[in-house]
Amino acid sequence: MKKWLHTVEVIVDKLIPFLLIILAAIIIVELTSDKLAEKYHTYIQIFDYFLITTFIIDLGFKYHRIRNIPQFIKHKKYCM
Repeated sequence: MKKWLHTVEVIVDKLIPFLLIILAAIIIVELTSDKLAEKYHTYIQIFDYFLITTFIIDLGFKYHRIRNIPQFIKHKKYCM
């Protein structure tokens, strides 16, 4: 793997826990406060797209390491 791709993979791996915490906060805001969620709808939507993109990139890196879907699903060490 190229050095810059490895650097991106490490950054994405370190971002995932923080993104999950922020995602939980967004879900709580959307479920409890309609007015607040409506006020910041654009920011929430942009962050949701960023989250989804980051998760897809992370999944792509994990799959790139194993390249076998059944084995990828079975082995937890590749998914964490």
